[in-house]
Amino acid sequence: MGGWLRLYRRTIRSEVFEDPYLLKVWVWALCRANYKRVWVSARTGRGKTRIEVQPGQFIFGRKTASAELRMPDGTVYGRMKKLQQIGCISMQPNTHFTIVTICNWNRYQRPQRKSPQATAHPSNTQPNTGEEESKRTNTLSRAKLRFDDGDMDLAKLIWGKVHELHPSRKAPNLDQWANEVRLLRERDGRTLEDARELFSLANADSSFWAANVMSPAALRKHWDQLDLKLRRRPAARPGSNGASRSPTRIHQRNINDYCS
Repeated sequence: MGGWLRLYRRTIRSEVFEDPYLLKVWVWALCRANYKRVWVSARTGRGKTRIEVQPGQFIFGRKTASAELRMPDGTVYGRMKKLQQIGCISMQPNTHFTIVTICNWNRYQRPQRKSPQATAHPSNTQPNTGEEESKRTNTLSRAKLRFDDGDMDLAKLIWGKVHELHPSRKAPNLDQWANEVRLLRERDGRTLEDARELFSLANADSSFWAANVMSPAALRKHWDQLDLKLRRRPAARPGSNGASRSPTRIHQRNINDYCS
């Protein structure tokens, strides 16, 4: 397997880097992903079938992965589920195999394009005004997106949980989501801990809020309603102990589900 891929410096400050096995599985998944659309053969019981695999995808099998990584298949699968939970990958399993997709592959791994002047018109020194203006606009747009690692971690967590409920949903721009988390902190005065807790409650409410809070922007928009309806418990019944119970936070067990 030849070629190369991009590994970003901020990886060393990510949740993935904290677990050596998780980091190993993550780098392996990046190397396993196809860089172009291909058709591959996969076993289906006693026969075989042809599967179309897109850029950033690969066919995952526990035994093959275990052999290549020199890790128990249960450990490999557990780390793959962790990568899915934090929004690094998505998995589409069926009876015989699983298609793994690297989230945001096209944004982070797309190849560099050669300059058209260098190939088609080497003697033409006149700049392409429209193209240059477009590049400046895109650069300025990216410059407005500011966030730290904690903001990105929460954005990935939210996407991981949303993707579990809606596997076919298109992957978002995580930089924009992380920027929205920063605004939640700086403009709205919320903490990452409170945001993680409140999203956990909304995501667990399958009757209504799980379908209405599927991004950091939606979490900001509905914050006050969520805080009132989900996080604050109702007052105790008259005569039970003579006093109302004070608002409490989400049960510690549910917090651990998102912090593990």
